[in-house]
Amino acid sequence: TKRIMRNSGYTEHGTPHNHPKHGEVTFVAEKSAPRFTSEEIRSSNRWTLVRKMAEAVANEDWTPTLTEVETIICQDAFTQITENPSYGVAESAYPEYFEEDATDDTFLQIPWPEGPNSTTTQNLNEPFREAGSDASQHHGFISTVLGEIADEPNTEFADRDAIITVLRKVVGKLSPSDRGELTTFVLRNHDVLLNCLEIDNQYSLYKLLVTGIPEESDAALAVGDAIKSYLITTEDYEDLSPLYYMSIPNEHMHMLYRSLAADPSRDEIVFPVLGRFLREYPNHLPHILNDLYETRNMTAISDEEREGIDQILANLMGLSDETNAVLESEEMYNIFRMEDYDTSNKTREFRSKMLDETLQKYQITKEGVFVDIASGTGWLEDDMKNLGYSHTVGLDFTFRHAQIAHEKSGQAVAQADWKALPLKSEAAKVVTCLGRSLPECEGPTVFSKTLGEISRVLEPGGLAIVDMPDPAKGDYAKRLESYRAHMLKFGVPESELDSFFYEISSPDGVHFNDRFIPPREDIEFDLEMQGLEVLEVIEEPIPNSNGDVNLVFITRKVMDVQKHAIKTLSSALKRKARLPKTRSDWVEPKGPTQSN
Repeated sequence: TKRIMRNSGYTEHGTPHNHPKHGEVTFVAEKSAPRFTSEEIRSSNRWTLVRKMAEAVANEDWTPTLTEVETIICQDAFTQITENPSYGVAESAYPEYFEEDATDDTFLQIPWPEGPNSTTTQNLNEPFREAGSDASQHHGFISTVLGEIADEPNTEFADRDAIITVLRKVVGKLSPSDRGELTTFVLRNHDVLLNCLEIDNQYSLYKLLVTGIPEESDAALAVGDAIKSYLITTEDYEDLSPLYYMSIPNEHMHMLYRSLAADPSRDEIVFPVLGRFLREYPNHLPHILNDLYETRNMTAISDEEREGIDQILANLMGLSDETNAVLESEEMYNIFRMEDYDTSNKTREFRSKMLDETLQKYQITKEGVFVDIASGTGWLEDDMKNLGYSHTVGLDFTFRHAQIAHEKSGQAVAQADWKALPLKSEAAKVVTCLGRSLPECEGPTVFSKTLGEISRVLEPGGLAIVDMPDPAKGDYAKRLESYRAHMLKFGVPESELDSFFYEISSPDGVHFNDRFIPPREDIEFDLEMQGLEVLEVIEEPIPNSNGDVNLVFITRKVMDVQKHAIKTLSSALKRKARLPKTRSDWVEPKGPTQSN
């Protein structure tokens, strides 16, 4: 009740009275006066306005109105456009905004609550400071009140970030419906606001797009329409980064998909909207599929919208419009097939025997620590324990798997992130990552970091044994080509397709992920760059009828990782070997002297 009253503009007085008999609660409240009048906003310089906003945000009883927030934003935009047109909007490009008789409705196409007064604007080339204060006092005030400013006084973007920070706090006090209207307002005036507010990047602007808008409300649909319109009219791929940032809160993506599903012309705009985004971020397809399924399962979505989402799913997965993408997942597997592999007793016996023979071949004693990454339910630890390796450690992404493995074997098992293994440097004599788990790294950066972590925890002379599917054999080759062909439909240049080593997997036809499967030479190069010298590669046939082959890489940790990495890169350059196209930079290998 208190929240509803505050959101309606009332301020509570005193303590609510509880009736001793009936349990009724009596509130005393009065209608709140606006915290900022339009005249006060127009007559204040920007820094004074920021200070007043910061003080207002600290008042828990104050709830701003949408008019107040829009006035604050528009005042700032008007100040910059009138004093410094070169900041973003040229007078020649938008003459109607600078005419003497320009009305409030024509100015920047922004819904001004009241007309601006250009005589009260201040020169923005002046630092934002109170009269008589020095730079250190000015900067100290920003740091203590706002807390998100660079340490150097008068940093170029510091004051702009301060304004955005306070605006975000003010916006956060709006009611959900007002948040939806403000989000639509920012999207529809995106380019003008981005230029006029002098924000250093688009992500700062999107800090104003707050979460908390009910996904099933009319405001949410309006936001979805605004996102859709923005994407349709955007020409430059780089300008699609707002959608990338907006994909972090799924609420905004659900709003977009509802808008697309409700659009009668969705078949004509799905590829222009989502296709342009996927050309820039092609490995985000599985995330889009997952978001679409979440949207489809929203409780208040209509049958028409659900049918529209099914058609969008079919288009994204390369299926015909007549295919039910949700119920007939077999059709989807014809394009993006999940590998058909079972860890049979035969495979388990082969793996355990191969490991034991390999460790004996390279004279690895059974007294050292044996670490298994992606250990699952711990069958490999069980087998290695039976072979005499008493000190085993299992690491897995899934807590339940780790729990089951510990209950089965009694060995040390932990839930862990492969990119930051919870082990000391040089703690292990053997590290394994088998069962084709490395493709779950989802990309070259995580792949390299994982190999780097394996190298870090391995002692010099120790063995690292990892496996990967051979993308040139069997159905893996077909699946990679299917993904490339699908990306070609979205406009990825054909010359770039040979650097796409991904497949889309779905164990249940509902949840999707992308798997990273680089070619054999790229894997060997990455291993060597991380100080893992490749001793041999064993080809392990996968027990199915598709001709799939598993590559098992037997590697040894070198004494000097950095020296080996330099030698590896130099050798590749001398041979004019093709360096992996899957990355433009390298994760710096860390030797024992550099690690913690």
